[in-house]
Amino acid sequence: MVLFKGEKWQSKIRRVQSAAAKLGGDLVVLNALDEAAWLFNLRSAEVAYTPVFRAYAIVPSRASGLDVSLYIPENKISESVINHLKDDEINVR
Repeated sequence: MVLFKGEKWQSKIRRVQSAAAKLGGDLVVLNALDEAAWLFNLRSAEVAYTPVFRAYAIVPSRASGLDVSLYIPENKISESVINHLKDDEINVR
């Protein structure tokens, strides 16, 4: 996987959490391949002709007290990606 610059993923998570809270939601499930790639600023060559990867994410509202989770096959994630996502609020599963 390759990391790209842009808005920090932490800021994007806060925006998603704010939008969910405004709508009265408890969490957001991101299940489209491009959604997880966008949210975490990650790109891959795993899927032919697209820069996305097979994964999904769950972003709870801040009020829930739950952590954000990124579900991705363990053999598909590199040490550099783990370091990119290193945060007390992110669970890579």
